[in-house]
Amino acid sequence: MQVGTEIEELARLSNTTLEEKTGKGWLDWIAFLENLKVGANDHKEIVSALTSQVDSSWYRNKIASGYREYKGQRKTGKLENGYEIGVSKTFAENLDRVWDEIISGRGIKVWLGDIGKMQIHGGQHFENTDDISGSVTTYKDHSHLRLSWKRKHWKSHSILQIRITSTGKHHDKTTITFHHEKLPTATDRRTMKAHWQEKLSALGKMFKGK
Repeated sequence: MQVGTEIEELARLSNTTLEEKTGKGWLDWIAFLENLKVGANDHKEIVSALTSQVDSSWYRNKIASGYREYKGQRKTGKLENGYEIGVSKTFAENLDRVWDEIISGRGIKVWLGDIGKMQIHGGQHFENTDDISGSVTTYKDHSHLRLSWKRKHWKSHSILQIRITSTGKHHDKTTITFHHEKLPTATDRRTMKAHWQEKLSALGKMFKGK
C-alpha cells in the first residue's frame, strides 16, 4: 500500500518494522535494488544481492518478496517454493509472561494442538491428534521458534515461525507473529491465514484467563 511518497507495507511487512530491523524502509531498499539493476523476476538473485547488507535471511527474503510485489512480478503470498502468510497481534502482556505461556503445556495445546506431555525445545519431533506432524528446528529463548509443519495430506513440510517482540513505550506489550511459508496452494494460504488468526485470538483468551 502506498500513501503519497511512502510505502506503508509490502509482503505483509510494515515500513516501520522493516526500517527498525534493517535500517532502511521500503523506498530505500527498492532504490538500492534498482540501482543494482537486479531482475525483479528472480527471487534468489535479489536475496543474493542483499547478503552483504542484511544479516537475517528472513528479512532478505521479505525484502525480495516486497520488491517483486512492488514491481508486479509476484502474486500476494507467492514465493518460488510455495505460498506464505504472516499474521500478528499485540497483547497487553509483558514478553516474559507471553513466552512462558506459549511454551507451557496449555499454551502448546492452544497453538500446536494436543501433542501429549512433550515440552518445546530444539530438535523434537511432534505429532498432534489432528494428524499434523513436524519437528522443532530452532528454539531461541524469549524470541522465536521455527518448526517444520505438515498436514497429513501434504506432500512435503512447510515452515512455521513464531516470533514474539516486546512493544509499547514501557515494554508492557508483546506482539506475537505467526509466519508460515512453503504452503502448497493459494487455498492452503487462505486456510492457514484463518487458522493462525484463530490461534492468536485463542491465545488472547488464555492470557485473560478465559
